[in-house]
Amino acid sequence: MIQKKPRGRPRARIENEQIALRLPRFMAQKLREAGHSREGGLSSEIRERLARSLFDDARDPQLWLLQGQIEQLAKEVKFNTGADFHADKIAHRIFLETLKLLFADLVEPNAQISTIKADPKVAAELIYNRLKATGKRNAKTTMRPTIRHLLENDDND
Repeated sequence: MIQKKPRGRPRARIENEQIALRLPRFMAQKLREAGHSREGGLSSEIRERLARSLFDDARDPQLWLLQGQIEQLAKEVKFNTGADFHADKIAHRIFLETLKLLFADLVEPNAQISTIKADPKVAAELIYNRLKATGKRNAKTTMRPTIRHLLENDDND
């Protein structure tokens, strides 16, 4: 006996609910253009952006603030130099100096919650080199246990 292929769309992996959404035309057009390269078009683009927004709500507010300050500094550098920090040598140097000032102004917490025993400079190099090696400089990542064990074991004890 030959089995017939089911008609229509394949079943969703997770339960979905269809909703009606009204958007200004310009916004719908921008979303269509952004989702043009993806499967699913407009609906897929809206789902993906909404999911990102929901995940952003769970982000650390201090990290969110720092990200905004870095972005604002980049805009200020561009406004004052006429060039993006990643496109011009002088703008790049100015941007790095503004970042140094921003990071120097961060308030150091009094609490010590971490169990890390490694020297902070060594720990920073391990974390950064791992990030650099995986090519995820722009990714939203968390520290993996494979690095944590290196940082928690201090050979200098």
